[in-house]
Amino acid sequence: MRNLTTSVVWVVCMAATTYGHVALKMAVHGRGASAGALARALWSPWAISGFAAWGLSSALWMRVLATESLFGANATASIKYVLLGLASFFVLRESVTLAQWAGFALIAAGVWLVR
Repeated sequence: MRNLTTSVVWVVCMAATTYGHVALKMAVHGRGASAGALARALWSPWAISGFAAWGLSSALWMRVLATESLFGANATASIKYVLLGLASFFVLRESVTLAQWAGFALIAAGVWLVR
């Protein structure tokens, strides 16, 4: 049962981290980079939900660290870069180059090798 629980914690932690990044991108999308625009974005529903997701992710990360080595946990958490790349492509419709796709594949391979 511990393996299932650990797997669920990992999946939710990585999903919350990914959502947090995407939500913050949505919060600032089209607003510009002025201090006023960023202040307004800070209180948008996207930003608030993104910060909440990061809070959940942080709490789950502490749970992971309580049972795994820092090296192993950080190596596994690198999969978030692949998830963020996929989210940027599929959710945000950002362009991803062939070199970036290759980088995502190398990261995934590295996580598999370390774990």
